[in-house]
Amino acid sequence: WTTAGTDIFAGCIKLKSIIVPEGVTALPNYVFYGADCLTEVILPSTLQTIGNYAFYECDKLKSLEFPFGFKKINNSAFGYCTGLTYVSLPGTLEKIFEYAFYHCSSISDLWIPESVEYIGRYAFCGCRSIKEVRIPFGITAIEEGLFWHCENLERIVIPESVKILESNAFNECFMLSEIRLPSGITSIGKYAFSWCGIVNGLYVPSCVDSIGVRAFNYINNVVY
Repeated sequence: WTTAGTDIFAGCIKLKSIIVPEGVTALPNYVFYGADCLTEVILPSTLQTIGNYAFYECDKLKSLEFPFGFKKINNSAFGYCTGLTYVSLPGTLEKIFEYAFYHCSSISDLWIPESVEYIGRYAFCGCRSIKEVRIPFGITAIEEGLFWHCENLERIVIPESVKILESNAFNECFMLSEIRLPSGITSIGKYAFSWCGIVNGLYVPSCVDSIGVRAFNYINNVVY
């Protein structure tokens, strides 16, 4: 598997289930790209990495359980897996790269382990069924568009380790009613909270020295 090259099962539109054999440590890039009838994947206990676009547009895939020891989800690995409702992320996961779960619109429960030290831009953009998220301590930046258009997100817990909120981080999170910014945050990017439904006001700490254009668009009560 690891040495066989990319897109081994890409476009296999009749493939419904597969057991990845023990001993495999990495799924190659594009391995199941567009296998749009794939509903079940059993991953081996040895797996550590999933490659770029590995399950992209596998829109019938319902759930996935990662083994303990798994470390990295690469770029767009689960992009447009619109039927994915549940993912079990282990306490060994270290990195979630950009667009990893882009427009996985059916995921409702998302637990990000404390072991995660990096989450790339747009990783959860368009995950419109997520209601609550807790960012792990140690993350220093909420990357660009990370939760853009998570329209049913109601609660987000941001740790004190976060110093930067990039542009569009929470844009169009219409149901986000309350949020507490870390006391050491220094920068808030453009459109970061645009169109958020924050009804109890938003307190911006005095240490913030950079605020982008329309960062708080349509929020009625922002306190500096």
